[in-house]
Amino acid sequence: MAEASPGRKLQELRSRYIAGLPDRMGELRDSWNRLVHVSWNPKALEFMHQGAHKLTGSGATFQFPEISNTARILEDQLQALLAKSDATSTERQQIENSLKALEGAIEEASRASLNTEIAAFVSKADVRKRQAYRIAVIEDDESQAAHLKNWLEQQGYSAETFKDPDTYSQRTDGHVYQLILLDISFPQGALEGIGWLESMKCQSGTNTPVIMMSARSDMVARMRALRAGADIYLTKPIDMGILEKRIHQLLESAPSAKPRVLWVDDDTDLLAYYNAMLSEEGYEVEGLSQPVRVLERIGKFQPDVIVLDHDMPGCQGMELAKVLRQDANYMTIPILFVSASPKSRELLEQHSIAGNDFFQKPLDNELFLSSLHRHLTNAKLIAARINLVSQRKESRSLQNHDYFLTELVDVLARVESDQEDQIHYLIQANVDRQAYLRAQHGARAMAKLNARMEKHFAEQLAAGDSGCALGGGSFLFRITTPAADDGKTCLEHFHHTLNNAAWALENAPDPVTLSLGALTLNHTVDEDKALIEVEKACHKAMQSGSNSLVWQQAPERSPESKLDDRIKELVAEQAFKLYYQPIVNMETDHTVFEAQVRLVGDDNAVYLLGSSCLVCLKAIEAHFTSSIAG
Repeated sequence: MAEASPGRKLQELRSRYIAGLPDRMGELRDSWNRLVHVSWNPKALEFMHQGAHKLTGSGATFQFPEISNTARILEDQLQALLAKSDATSTERQQIENSLKALEGAIEEASRASLNTEIAAFVSKADVRKRQAYRIAVIEDDESQAAHLKNWLEQQGYSAETFKDPDTYSQRTDGHVYQLILLDISFPQGALEGIGWLESMKCQSGTNTPVIMMSARSDMVARMRALRAGADIYLTKPIDMGILEKRIHQLLESAPSAKPRVLWVDDDTDLLAYYNAMLSEEGYEVEGLSQPVRVLERIGKFQPDVIVLDHDMPGCQGMELAKVLRQDANYMTIPILFVSASPKSRELLEQHSIAGNDFFQKPLDNELFLSSLHRHLTNAKLIAARINLVSQRKESRSLQNHDYFLTELVDVLARVESDQEDQIHYLIQANVDRQAYLRAQHGARAMAKLNARMEKHFAEQLAAGDSGCALGGGSFLFRITTPAADDGKTCLEHFHHTLNNAAWALENAPDPVTLSLGALTLNHTVDEDKALIEVEKACHKAMQSGSNSLVWQQAPERSPESKLDDRIKELVAEQAFKLYYQPIVNMETDHTVFEAQVRLVGDDNAVYLLGSSCLVCLKAIEAHFTSSIAG
């Protein structure tokens, strides 16, 4: 089935919005009737206010400005009543008049022809699509290279030519190419193209698709090209029709590089509208109507920008932004606010560090898209500068040592209070036979190997995990796994992942391997102790042979600590409450720095603790244990 056109999608959204208007109006009218005829309930008033607020933002968006205008008047009137215990007769009459006006606007919208065209987004994505693709032509035949470049530009692509692989590797313009057309034979060798491709794939781990071109049609050349990493092999003279199809196939199936936008708004109709708008402009959009789940969704979606509706029930956009800004991982993500209330802009200006920009509903789509693009560009520049300061050479790389240790301290501080469904591990990985390899191959070869490893390791880390390079072929990692998973299996899998690249040095008969030491993190270890213990484990692994893993458990918790946890469980299971009562000197009215602790159950039974708190707790545990057993 053919995909619906953008105009058709918007028309369907508009039709759905119209169909839902009577229900929205019915909810407002029912709430008002309860307030007037039953009781003045603050919750019902807040529900009305939220309903009017949503209509204020959505009406004009779907080309019903009168709905937005009348809803805004009603919203302001309800806002003024939120802090009052009741409404005067004049205020009630004003709200009644506003409800009637809104009913009229909704009734008129409901009579609107479903065939009325809604303004479609004028997408520039299709126009810019091929121009955004840069193709490198590596060909020593100048006439053939010029012909290919001219043909590619006629097809709408941007193309550059290079006389040989070395010229391409030594380029300094910093351009990124989405496709490479590579000849197989050069003056340096009959299979120079294949050798260079193997080296490029191994050193940089690039996923750039490659079309290999050659006059050779034998199976040996084809197999070697494909094994080296070529995606397609074409024989000369090139059939331009086939080349066009293959280029389209590779670029269309390439991994998406769309900017990711997380939009948080409790109005599902507006979420669908904004999703369609941004998707048509080339963005990947995730809509979220439950703001309390924003942290969970961010971890999975990893957005490049976040858009927050400022006025949502139970949680304001500003509050969400402040929570996000307290996490170092979200400091550079642009946060844009949208709201139907112009007063929200004043609040944003007072807390400018929380957000980057503000837009009033209904949105000016062109203005919003322009700002969105600008903030994404600025965020990339800021991230690049941060990476430079932290000694990161790639956009995705390991952390510097100091930042890693700072993060480790934070993890250790909260590890005891973390949910029991996660386990944290500190891991040290060392290159086996580091001194021997350095003596045999030199410092430069080892430096290149470490750089390749660092890039590979950064790409393997899951979201929320981190790592840093210690230098000299040594690395630190912090990973988190579900508590239900087998720890040994998880660590062995991580060990295999690090060694998966089959590291090798030139003219070395054996691959380079890594040995790992792992430590389970809990509250019994601090930063220094954790680093010492994991270093010991790594040393044991290296001593036991190459490519080894030693997992060292953290020290056991004391019996008293375990008992405290058990008591907490028992108290929680039996629905007990702890009461801490200060002891007051009745003569001086001074509080003595001791507390009498009582356990009060559901039946209001009071359990007083004796002089020995620990003995009493043990007795309570024994009592509950015997009760459960009985």
